[in-house]
Amino acid sequence: MVFPDYHFFAERRLVNHTIDEKRVKNLDDCELFCYLTDDCVSLNYKKDSENDKTGYNCELNNATHLKYDSDLTTHAKFYYRGSKNACDKSSHCQNNATCQSGFTFKGYRCLCPPGFEGEHCEKDIDKCEAFIGKCHKEATCNNTYGSYVCICKPGFIGDGHNCTDIDECETNPQRCHAKTVCNNTHGSYVCTCKPGFIGDGQNCTADPCINYNNLSDSNRKSSYATPASLVLCDDTLPVGWYRFVGAAGTKMATTAVGRYHCGTALPGWLHGAHPTVEEGKARRKVLFSDKGDIFIEVKNCGSFYIYNILKPPGCDMRYCGSD
Repeated sequence: MVFPDYHFFAERRLVNHTIDEKRVKNLDDCELFCYLTDDCVSLNYKKDSENDKTGYNCELNNATHLKYDSDLTTHAKFYYRGSKNACDKSSHCQNNATCQSGFTFKGYRCLCPPGFEGEHCEKDIDKCEAFIGKCHKEATCNNTYGSYVCICKPGFIGDGHNCTDIDECETNPQRCHAKTVCNNTHGSYVCTCKPGFIGDGQNCTADPCINYNNLSDSNRKSSYATPASLVLCDDTLPVGWYRFVGAAGTKMATTAVGRYHCGTALPGWLHGAHPTVEEGKARRKVLFSDKGDIFIEVKNCGSFYIYNILKPPGCDMRYCGSD
């Protein structure tokens, strides 16, 4: 850094940019202090009177008249000296970087502010990669020009640096429908069907293992011989889930039942085995003494079976029970 004569002005003072003041014996000392002071690129000095033996008032500035011409004002007894400074060209450093004169063959260097890098601080740093851990673990980092933003993930609330779980069940009690219970989870929630209902939490229906009707008449059992005066039919039986209990047996018959048994002319039995617990609900065929068949749903409830009984394909047909 040099102070050329063509940057010397008598009765001038650069205002608004003084960063330090010194009391010096001579002008050389004032220039030396400027060399030794970070960011000093020009100076103002003043001698109170010709008879003053104490020296000069020395003001150190962080700017020059080349960049702030309007701040170079008239002041009696003041002298201004500006340096020949490569940083006077404002286009050198970008993004509010600090330009320092000297240090490189170009005559200047750029000190980048946080978030930028490069020879002229022209390159934006991906802060989300550079500042790993700055955002909360339940937040996402979004890089912005010269900075970054932390945003809490869905299900959490906060400023991105601190995120807490939202209790969705408390903030919106109607989030789950009437047949479910809302359970808050970390970052989310789960709707589960209430006791007596089954489903995925979004759709819940009455659990047929709890909500069913009983078939208990003794004349429904497969071993019951049907008298001519008693020929019944299940075409009047309401559609729904049923369980064989009591004198009717414990389950639907799975072997062929002869005609005129279980209180009807054409008995019906399950074709094939009952489903396992793992299978849960399965589709099975019911045969009616070679006069027709129908598919129904059968469910294993653990210790018993239930049947989603439909109207038989004809009259004088009945579903038969057995042990």
